[in-house]
Amino acid sequence: MLNKLLNKVSFVLLIPILAACETPTETKKGNDIFGQWQLKVISGGFAGISDTLDISKDNYIISFKYGNKFSRYYNDTLTIEGKFKVKKAKTIFSSDSLNIIEYYDYSVNINIENDVIGYLANDTLIIGDNYVDGFSRLYKRK
Repeated sequence: MLNKLLNKVSFVLLIPILAACETPTETKKGNDIFGQWQLKVISGGFAGISDTLDISKDNYIISFKYGNKFSRYYNDTLTIEGKFKVKKAKTIFSSDSLNIIEYYDYSVNINIENDVIGYLANDTLIIGDNYVDGFSRLYKRK
């Protein structure tokens, strides 16, 4: 019970803190998820870590394309691709339904995970694991 409460509180507090870390750049893309996103910060987990990535060593990109296709890359190498959809669902973060990203992996023909969209505006996307002691990830639009 305490872990669930702490996880909810840390996720809610993390959103404005991380969003304020960098001044958003002006973009014409708007508030949609489509485009390429570069991972900048990982935080959370059982130990409560917060790690700003050195993109010269660990460059993670997720690309959301029209037609609901996604691709993930690590240092320019494709690691997974498939389909995705954004839908409302119950999460551990709220009693209300929130937007989640549901991923479907082509190579194994299964849904692989669901991420909760914690924040999406212009060039900032924050998504979180939908389980206790999960991680939150801050992405910036490329």
